[in-house]
Parts: sequence; structure tokens; C-alpha cells
Amino acid sequence: MRKLTCALLLLAAPVWAQNVAPFGDPGMHAVPPQDGTVMPAGFLGSRAELNTLLGGGGTTDDFEAFSIADGGATSNANTVLDETTIYEGQGPGLVNDGASYLTTSDLQWNGNGYFSLPTRTILGNSGDNTILIRYDAFTQAMGVDVLAFSGYGDNAVVDVYDTAGAPIGSMTVSIPGDASPLFVGFHHNAGIGSVRLTHTNWSWSPILNDHTYGTACGSDECPGGATLKTRTKTKTCGCYLKAILKNVIAGNSYGFSMPDGACIQSVANSRGKAVAKQCPAASGTVTVSGCNIEAGANCP
Repeated sequence: MRKLTCALLLLAAPVWAQNVAPFGDPGMHAVPPQDGTVMPAGFLGSRAELNTLLGGGGTTDDFEAFSIADGGATSNANTVLDETTIYEGQGPGLVNDGASYLTTSDLQWNGNGYFSLPTRTILGNSGDNTILIRYDAFTQAMGVDVLAFSGYGDNAVVDVYDTAGAPIGSMTVSIPGDASPLFVGFHHNAGIGSVRLTHTNWSWSPILNDHTYGTACGSDECPGGATLKTRTKTKTCGCYLKAILKNVIAGNSYGFSMPDGACIQSVANSRGKAVAKQCPAASGTVTVSGCNIEAGANCP
């Protein structure tokens, strides 16, 4: 098993990943012009936007579970990282159940401070300039911090596929060369199957950190002046919770994030009122993220 393969030694011309599903065809990119403000359809502009879609929930892999010395890096022939992976004798449980990270050659783990990286991270090494995130759990929204080694900034192509493997989004991002993170996110209510990130120039993949994903609880347009109230009482089913959203747009659908993590969609009636009901329910906070509004609920 090889130790400490320095990605920065791999300065040969980029080698594209094998054209096999679900990686897709590297020639399919329809890269939109980037002006720093307009995001292509489906792409998210910030982690705050992702957190709003997820209602503050979701699953996060921060790649901190693998023990590696600060300033170091290690690479071996692992090509799949998931919740069952044993890497350098450590694991399972290095990442959460729900997403897998795939390369066509070695997977590298970087320690905090390696070429100025601010935390532990992963990448695909040894001539593999692509890393693929594949979702095993139903996912509607995702986001990941993408980084480059200090002094090695690059462009990267981000390709997103649905659960059937069909392309649903593509864009090119510019990763800064100071090891600072660049957020990349995507939202697709019908489900995201995988996300592929490919370096343009270097023969290793973009570096990944703080990958968050989950089901969205989105809403249609919400006007200012919306109000949210909750009511609870005891019924034979347990705690009965009713959340009432008023002063919204008739016919629009609104997502209520309930205290237990469930998402309930409700269509506003002709009076601009949407209601979500749940039993049994839990005490906590009801959030309608699309309206940036929340209300507490206390079960009797």
C-alpha cells in the first residue's frame, strides 16, 4: 500500500476519467458564461441558500473522521469511499451512509495545513482529474466546498445528473489558488443522482470538503407580510400539530419543515392560507424556509 503520494508531483497533461456511467461524456458540457452574479438553472449561489432549502437539516461529510497528521497526506488504491470503507486501517464510518465518493484511481486524504489547506479534505489522485459524488439516499439539494492547493488554482467543470443518469446541469467554476473554499451547490426536486467535478488543467481532481446533502422543503414565491402560527393539542394519535401560514399567494405550494424533520407541502387556498397538520408531532420549531419565517410549537 503506497503512502504519501504527493498530488503536486502529478503535473502531466490531464487524463480524462473513463467514459462509463454515471460519469457521462466529458464532451457534453454546455458551459454558460459566468459573470459572478447569475447562476445557471438549478445551481445554488451560497451555502446559506442550501441551508434554507434543507430547513437547517441535511447530512454533512466533513472528512474529519480519518486521523492524519497536520501537514501530511496519504494516497492508496481505494477508489470508493463510503460508510463501509476501510482506509489505511481506519473505518468503517469515515463518512455517512447516503453518499459515496468515487475515483478511477487512487483516493487521497489531505491533512490540515497540507499546501495551506485549512482542514482535512479528499481528492482523486494518480492521473484521475475527476471525482464523482454518487447519492445512495434520495437527494434534492446538495452543496460542497471545492478547494485547490495553494499556488495551484484551476477551473473545474461541475456536471450534475438525475437519478436516471441524465445530465441536468453543467457549469465551470474558478477555484482560487489560495486554498480558500469555493461553494458549489445544486437543487433538483425530482432528485440528484450524482455530481462530477473535473479539473481543467491538473491531473488530480478538485479537492472536496464539507459536503452537505438532503431533501429540500421548498416553497413557491412568498410575498412579504406572510405570517405563521401553530396550534397543538392532545389527540388519540398523540400530539396534534397544526401550522397555519397566511397572507401568501393562492395556488402556490409551501413547504413546512416540522420539528421532527418531516416536510409537509401545502397549497394555499383562495384566501392565501396554507395549512400543515401532523400527528404524532414533536415540540420544536416549524419553518417555512421559502418565506423565511418560523414559529415554535409546544406539545401538551
